[in-house]
Amino acid sequence: MRRLPPLWTHEETAAYLRIDPDQLDRLVALGAGPRQFRVGHYRRYDSAMVLTWLGDTEPVIAPRRGRHVAARGSVWAPPSRLGATPGGGAR
Repeated sequence: MRRLPPLWTHEETAAYLRIDPDQLDRLVALGAGPRQFRVGHYRRYDSAMVLTWLGDTEPVIAPRRGRHVAARGSVWAPPSRLGATPGGGAR
């Protein structure tokens, strides 16, 4: 097994997690992402803490069509879909 660098940049962390850097920004802002550190004005992530955070994260089941997954795995339906029947008519 190769040795990981101790600190990752924001872009390296997003690449490792295979997500867009903007999505990592949103996760961190919600308090749902890995802990970050500031070194000057640069954001850094401890690789060991990212791996621990990833291991502690609960798996999310893919939502059904027409549903969106909110933070922490709760299911959210847009207001326009509330009260609508599958045929498109109102209840």
